[in-house]
Amino acid sequence: MPDKFDSLIIILSRIDSNEPVTVESLHQELERSKRTVYRYISTLQTVGFPIEYDHVHKTYGFMNGYTLKKPHLSIEEALAFSLARKLLGTLTPGCRRTWIKLKRSLALKDPRERRM
Repeated sequence: MPDKFDSLIIILSRIDSNEPVTVESLHQELERSKRTVYRYISTLQTVGFPIEYDHVHKTYGFMNGYTLKKPHLSIEEALAFSLARKLLGTLTPGCRRTWIKLKRSLALKDPRERRM
């Protein structure tokens, strides 16, 4: 039986795998009561993980394409991103806000969903 920290990591990993995640499946995998599984999910939501319940499929998942995986950037993309960061950092507050939005967007998108 995994400890609480391990259980929280397992839940996040299962949700990030895009496989159906139910309280029943977590209850069996973690060897914890269903009530404990609900508390763990609530804890993860409280600390900011965008976990939602799909009432149709009766499963949990991340909202709006959120993922724990980092975007996969080519060397050229990473260099362009770094250069843009340096240039935009010296510009107006509006440009800084745009930069922050772009950075958040890259952090939230599944690499398979990115379009060039």
